[in-house]
Amino acid sequence: MPFRRYLIQLVLLASLPFFGVSAGAATETAPDELVKSAVSLVTSHLTNDRALIETHPGYLDQLLSTSILPLIDTRQMGKKVLGKYWRRASSEQQSLFLEAFRRKLLKTYAGAFRAYDDQPVHFLDTRYNGHNKALVPSLIELNGKPPLTVDYRLYHSAQWRVDDVTIAGMSLVKSFRDQVQAMIQENGFSQAMVKLSKEYPDDRPVVRLGSDSWAPYAGKQLLGDGIATELVTTALSRLGYRVEVEFMPWMRVLESTNSGEIQGVLSTWPGQQDDKWLLSDAYLHGQLRFIKSKSSDFEYQGKNHLKITTPALRLGIYSEINYGPWLDNIDRYFAVEPRDYCSQLFRDVANNNLDLALVDEWVASTELASNPTIAEHLVLAPGDIARTSIHLAINRQLSNASALITGFNHMLQQMKQDGSYQQILEKHQYPYHD
Repeated sequence: MPFRRYLIQLVLLASLPFFGVSAGAATETAPDELVKSAVSLVTSHLTNDRALIETHPGYLDQLLSTSILPLIDTRQMGKKVLGKYWRRASSEQQSLFLEAFRRKLLKTYAGAFRAYDDQPVHFLDTRYNGHNKALVPSLIELNGKPPLTVDYRLYHSAQWRVDDVTIAGMSLVKSFRDQVQAMIQENGFSQAMVKLSKEYPDDRPVVRLGSDSWAPYAGKQLLGDGIATELVTTALSRLGYRVEVEFMPWMRVLESTNSGEIQGVLSTWPGQQDDKWLLSDAYLHGQLRFIKSKSSDFEYQGKNHLKITTPALRLGIYSEINYGPWLDNIDRYFAVEPRDYCSQLFRDVANNNLDLALVDEWVASTELASNPTIAEHLVLAPGDIARTSIHLAINRQLSNASALITGFNHMLQQMKQDGSYQQILEKHQYPYHD
């Protein structure tokens, strides 16, 4: 390996311990303690997330984007890199440059992260310049070579943040400045920004999912396109993917998934297409309930208490949902009538075209709350029926289907542990404690 390339890898490698800490810690901790305390966190990421790093191409970039870049003052570094051209640039050009520069930093550190091989790092005494500048020196042990010196330059405003790293006397800012300004002199500022953007694009892999509109779980008219959309998108984004959700009729969702036009289904239930889809762990649970007219005296006390009546009560079900084993032999007690739209179930019960409908409790509560004309005639029948589960589905034909599901499940558990899962539930006023 050429010496310069080897040195750059080690330079960037050395900066990992500092940047592994959380932004919250940076506001409370002295710069030297900040660096030291990050070593164990970085080691943990490298050890525990190695399979994710190797399996999902965008995972490392996403990890660094959320845990490292917030600690770097990219605007301050970018201004230094751009030098005299910063003031000449319009605000739009500055924003374009900073975004490209941010991705350049991200790719640089991602390469260093992949090269990390547990080299020991030793920290020396911090040197302060006034109250708002600090230099944290360190040494990295190298096999068969003299230690490599790495100096972290930080400044304090609202918090300690890094604005340069110097390794073996070579400044990262100066190195980047030489590259970028040479590009500007050769191409002009505007073309250099375009070229820089093309060199470092947002190249995260894309996962395209389909969903029908199913309020309050999913739909373009809902906050964040619905709780199902936000949960799935957040988990897959943490895994390093850009997620595109297209809302379409259910039959087209099935056709598009099976044809490979889209890669999976945002929300589904066990038993839908088990031979064609891989399902994630349940990321939400619902509750089935009967809905009836207010004049009906029907009560549900359990399946064993159902009675055969003549004529049989007309029970409406949503044709696109798998209700699970609860529907087994249910036609002994009801005349089951499928409907193509959930809203049609409510209308038909209100108009006495059905005696009962079997629906998701949250869907029913939302419909009654938003439609007073329907709510005037309908009520949820007493008694919970069965708990349902909602899952992400990925086409089994995809080469990375199993990896996507495994990674999604991992991120789902991570979200539950760090509290972000519960925050999304509260944001959408989800009525259950999942």
